[in-house]
Amino acid sequence: MELVVARSHGAKKRRGASQLGGGCRVARGNEARLRIIFRCVALLVNLVSELTKPTKQATMASEDKFDTLLRRIEEFKRRRVEADQRRSADLLSLKTVVEAWMTKVQKNAEDLQNSATTDMTSMELVAVENAIRAIYIDNRY
Repeated sequence: MELVVARSHGAKKRRGASQLGGGCRVARGNEARLRIIFRCVALLVNLVSELTKPTKQATMASEDKFDTLLRRIEEFKRRRVEADQRRSADLLSLKTVVEAWMTKVQKNAEDLQNSATTDMTSMELVAVENAIRAIYIDNRY
């Protein structure tokens, strides 16, 4: 069997050879054999491509895995939203407690300032009393 691959379109045709598809030249008696070989090769290529295609079971398994991943993602999103809601509620209650506590602390601070001012005034009056020898009576208590 003689098989010659044409190098260009201008290549000369050999005597006693015919042109097959793909630029191959073969002797006239071998054309039928080569056509059968080409068909067999084409069938093998198709078979290999069919074997490499995913089967229905493999496709379904992949889809199941994908669905499982999507469900997990949705579950994690839901959990994150719930955790954010709980965190917001906790922060709001903490803010309320701190604001109530701050009001009490501010009131106590004001009372302490008033008391300190009163005590300072009393001490000043006692100092003046000692200086002028007068008796100071504190009627507030």
